[in-house]
Amino acid sequence: MSQQQMDSLRDKVHKHTKKIWYAPNKFESYGDEEIKAVEACLRKGWLAPGPITEEFEREIASLFGKKFAVMVNSGSSGNILALLIAGLKAGDEVIAPACTFATNIAPIIQLGLVPVFCDVEHGSYVPSITQVIEKVSARTRALFLPNLIGNKPDWQGLKDELFMLGRRDILLIEDSCDTITSTPITDIAVTSFYSSHIITAGGGGGMVMCNEKSQRDLALQYRDWGRM
Repeated sequence: MSQQQMDSLRDKVHKHTKKIWYAPNKFESYGDEEIKAVEACLRKGWLAPGPITEEFEREIASLFGKKFAVMVNSGSSGNILALLIAGLKAGDEVIAPACTFATNIAPIIQLGLVPVFCDVEHGSYVPSITQVIEKVSARTRALFLPNLIGNKPDWQGLKDELFMLGRRDILLIEDSCDTITSTPITDIAVTSFYSSHIITAGGGGGMVMCNEKSQRDLALQYRDWGRM
């Protein structure tokens, strides 16, 4: 193929190539205040969870409309803890979207639960009430849905619909690793502080939140010693 033919082909391909705009998220979102806070923490000589971590837990729990929060090493670990403290048993069905991150599905399988996949809405990439409710069965014990790229499922609508079906036993578990939001209606929520997320904690970290003290205590037990 001659150079002229190559140039002509390149021009044709270029004309049919979609221009994709990317958000310019390539800058650091921290400054002197954060750097000084990290330095102050390091100079205290205590790197394990302590008063600063507890203050952070309280603030994030408040943002999410939850009573308790437990800091963990990642949102992925938070998702595992969320299912553990929910008291689910092997064989229980958990409804989750087919279009989601692997970290939303992997914990379900790892704990011997049964994922039941629902579809999502085009454009929002989160499931509608109908798409979720049509998957509810006698074995359903939880909804494990993500808040994805700025969109949230209609959690209140889902709870109302479940109540109308007499299914007050189904837990609402919110995978909010992508989002810092307030959803008091959910039973358990998880968020992440990975470097590309809304708030970062040195490139990693996550948090699991709940309203029941027994669940908080169980999360601490799993996190600190791995006791089952």
